[in-house]
Amino acid sequence: MRRTAHAMAVFEEEVTVEEQIARLESDVAHIRSDMADVKQDIRDLRGKLDATNDAVFEVKSKLEKDIADLRVDLKADVADLRDELKTDIADLRVELKSEIADVRSELKADIAGLRNELKADNAALRSELKADFSALNLTLERFIGETRVSSEKLGADVRVALALNKVWLLVTLAGALGFVARALKWI
Repeated sequence: MRRTAHAMAVFEEEVTVEEQIARLESDVAHIRSDMADVKQDIRDLRGKLDATNDAVFEVKSKLEKDIADLRVDLKADVADLRDELKTDIADLRVELKSEIADVRSELKADIAGLRNELKADNAALRSELKADFSALNLTLERFIGETRVSSEKLGADVRVALALNKVWLLVTLAGALGFVARALKWI
């Protein structure tokens, strides 16, 4: 039985190898067909790529020309603008100098008038302050005298309060010691 099984396996292998060769030949035919299609697609893409490169080159050339033209136009515009601004700045400088001179003279006159007013007000304020300081000085001297008397009286009251506080503290401590002594049965 072993020999028969072995012979059957060999026969099946031969059939299997032949089937595999047939399948490989079929696959090779399909691969050749696919390769032909890929080659045709590549040829088509090369043509399209060449057309795209030409279009990109044209756009690039046009953009470079447009940029160069724009650069020339902008340089001219900037030069014109620079000249206009120089003229405007020069005119503005002349106007501002004149206005500054007018404002300066007006301010000088106003400052001189203000200085005279302030001198007069300062003199009046000085005399008022002298009178007020004299009155304040008398009031302060009276207040200091009264404060001395009150301070001496307050000092005596503080001494009495401190003595009473000490007595209260001693009485409280004596009570607490008595309580502790009773609690510990010393008494």
